[in-house]
Amino acid sequence: ALLQANAELESRVLARTAELQRSEHQMRLVTDSIPALIAYFRQDRSYTYINRGYQDWFGLDPARPETVSARSFLGSEVYERIRPFVARALTGQPVTFDYELQNRAGRTLAVRTSLIPDRAPDGEVLGCFELTFDITQEKQSQALVVRAQKMKAMGQLTGGLAHDFNNI
Repeated sequence: ALLQANAELESRVLARTAELQRSEHQMRLVTDSIPALIAYFRQDRSYTYINRGYQDWFGLDPARPETVSARSFLGSEVYERIRPFVARALTGQPVTFDYELQNRAGRTLAVRTSLIPDRAPDGEVLGCFELTFDITQEKQSQALVVRAQKMKAMGQLTGGLAHDFNNI
């Protein structure tokens, strides 16, 4: 009976392990399909998860998140600019911030990162979930809109001046 119970328990463990592996595989497929960087890092700032976006942008291996150093792939200058935001998130406050960085192709990207603290049941901050989007096109579009608004205002001003001179 003990051998039978042990075999049944082992069978359940194997089935549950296979189920968890399928679930993890599906989650990886979803996060790798999203056009964004998705990661998780602990309180000590060591990564435990990065999606394929990190490989695309920086050439980092998603299978080895423990080897990732934000200071290395971002560069010291960018890292120092975002460090206060990371520190604030690790105190338990969600933060979103914009900055520029260079990807491995040398292209400068405008990006927006959101850091969401991960809390233990007792409230202790264990780490942060990270979501980073490329907002380069959005920033360029905003700049074009501002430029068009300035041109419109300039046109209205010159039209008003011309009208005033004609009325003199």
